[in-house]
Amino acid sequence: MRKTLLSLLAALFVIPIGCAHHTNPGEQLFENAKSFNEHVRWKRFQMASKFLPAEQRDRWLLGMQAAGETLQIVDYRMAPVRVGAKVSVVDVYLASYRVNNPVIERQRRRQWWTFADGNWQLKADKRLPMGSEVKPRPIPDIGPKPGEFGQVGSESRSVR
Repeated sequence: MRKTLLSLLAALFVIPIGCAHHTNPGEQLFENAKSFNEHVRWKRFQMASKFLPAEQRDRWLLGMQAAGETLQIVDYRMAPVRVGAKVSVVDVYLASYRVNNPVIERQRRRQWWTFADGNWQLKADKRLPMGSEVKPRPIPDIGPKPGEFGQVGSESRSVR
């Protein structure tokens, strides 16, 4: 009886893990896009290139290795734009800096992914504007307008 109970408990833990691989293409898209962008962030370009079509890998690797010498990505986040069964679009927001200029720059990239042969592949990755840039408003003046107080330094001072 005890052996049967232990076998059933083990089956309950093992079966869901084996079946939970990828229940839908949306979950697999998220995992693939996350893996690709994590590899790029940590400069594991060879591993990231596995998500590209074979004919694009070599050229992409050369470009990324050159960019990786001066660029450091410090953070990113992903936002789905459109998730379909065969084609999906994901926006990636990056925070990065150049090694010779430690000012954080923000960048938005749009990635187009296609699902074929059971896998998502990155077909295109393009830089986009960040969106509507909000211009800073001027700091308001405080007090009376210039000239309403008279000349600076013309105040009478009496010391007794």
